[in-house]
Amino acid sequence: MSLFYEVLYWIITNCLYLVDSIMEVFEILSGLSTVAVEGADSEVVLLEYVITNATVQKVFFCVAGLSMFVAFVFTMIAICKNMVITNKKTVGKTTFQFLMTSFSVLITIYALFGFIYLANEILQIIDLSFNVTADDRNLTLGQKIMEICAGKEIYWNEAKNVNEIPFADMFGLEKGWGIFYDLDKSSGGKADFSTFNFLLGTLASIGLIIVLVQAALSLTMRIFNIVFLYIAAPLCIATVPLDNGARFKLWRETTISKILLAYGNVIAVNVYILLLPLLTKLSISDKGTLVNMIFQTVLIVCGAMTIPGGQLLFARLFGTQAEENREALSGFRSMASTVIGGGHAVASLGRGIFGGTNRYNKHTSGILGGAAKAAGGAVNLGGSLLGGNAYRSTMSKVKTGASNLKNTLKGNFGKINPQAQQSQGIFMSNGGLVGSLKSLNNIRKNGLDIEL
Repeated sequence: MSLFYEVLYWIITNCLYLVDSIMEVFEILSGLSTVAVEGADSEVVLLEYVITNATVQKVFFCVAGLSMFVAFVFTMIAICKNMVITNKKTVGKTTFQFLMTSFSVLITIYALFGFIYLANEILQIIDLSFNVTADDRNLTLGQKIMEICAGKEIYWNEAKNVNEIPFADMFGLEKGWGIFYDLDKSSGGKADFSTFNFLLGTLASIGLIIVLVQAALSLTMRIFNIVFLYIAAPLCIATVPLDNGARFKLWRETTISKILLAYGNVIAVNVYILLLPLLTKLSISDKGTLVNMIFQTVLIVCGAMTIPGGQLLFARLFGTQAEENREALSGFRSMASTVIGGGHAVASLGRGIFGGTNRYNKHTSGILGGAAKAAGGAVNLGGSLLGGNAYRSTMSKVKTGASNLKNTLKGNFGKINPQAQQSQGIFMSNGGLVGSLKSLNNIRKNGLDIEL
């Protein structure tokens, strides 16, 4: 029984270690931590590095130069449109909007850089404000979940990761019979085995992996979307003479919402971590241990499910929509469909070459099987033409001997024998071992009598 709990403990600790690793990636993607850049003297925020990269800047200025031509074309279209339709905008105003296009691009880009930097600084202050009341132990999320499962504080000592403490050291167990531990003799451990919530540890660790991966994917898509919006900014500004800034207004609202989406994820994660110790102090009076265990498990696991929804909730406060989660799930479905389709294609190709059973449960010989049959037919035809009756007689005797051996071997396992209606056991005269020896003797004699 101890082996089962040992495997379960290994799953919990390694899943929680994966949770801590995903949390580090989450902090980098949200802008709370910095990354090292090859050849740079200091670390930078990921979004700031991507936006200010020299390659991205070259592409941006190429698009900006193209946007001037686009703005000129749209200005001509707007002037012609105002001449044909009721003149709602003067030619001078349209021309002024065209002349202001280049200045608008520069002003917008500097404003975008400033807004990204300011938003990131505010985000770090928000994250710091949640951690003001935290203790001095600086525990990771995985370590906090382990302490919640144990129901008390765990002295991690020099164990930096949640999976560095072995099963026996955690619960103070001693070896029993063989490789198993004696679960009844638990003393001196960091946690009590009898009260450790393995159900909570398993469900919480797996649930946190799912929600944090989803949140990390949405933040990754956010970075790529912001770079796309940054490069597309000059083209949106170039449409101002034609639509009086309607497309530029849409670009501005979308860009602001994408930048602020990280707030929803960071606040949701911090709120979850903040409420974790409070949830563990709740219990249902006059109920057994199992009821309270399920109660805490539901609170902690369902609370983790709010982390991906924090992005959508924060976006609704600004009147925008967060499509990253939906896009991430759609991307997962597309990749899964591609992998499944590729597997079906490989299986079909394998059946076509080597043969097998198709979807209608019908056996097919395949290319190799068909080629083998064709080669066998050609050999038989050549043998019949060259050897005549001697060849055909030899092949007939070989087939008869092989058929007798096959039927006799079936009789050894109690199968129906075509020549004798039922095999009669291993040591009977008409089947089994004696029958096998007789059949082999007949094959030997037939082989000796063959004349080519």
